Amino acid sequence: ASRSLSCPNKISIQFIAGCLQTDYKNLAGWHNNLNHILSMIAMPSSVIAHMDYDPARKILKVIFVSGSVYEYKKVPADLFRQMKQSGSKGSFLNTKIKGRYSFQKVK
Repeated sequence: ASRSLSCPNKISIQFIAGCLQTDYKNLAGWHNNLNHILSMIAMPSSVIAHMDYDPARKILKVIFVSGSVYEYKKVPADLFRQMKQSGSKGSFLNTKIKGRYSFQKVK
């Protein structure tokens, strides 16, 4: 017998947090910003596990497959959009962001 999955009419922040395997409190304040939440969803990349962008602070957070987390500062929103659309996130990071924007290793 096959099972069908139902999709709720309204998706809660707790539901999204569960999908992202994080505590919903980590997403507090972002519940009205669907683009931000969608940008946290895993993407196909052999190097990058997740990307996160804070448009107010212009900070690009990159979570690598290795578990390392870096924040790149003063990254324009348009550059983040280009990275999301790029066929190779790792190559884009290496050629367009690394060495051009200051960064901080968070983890």
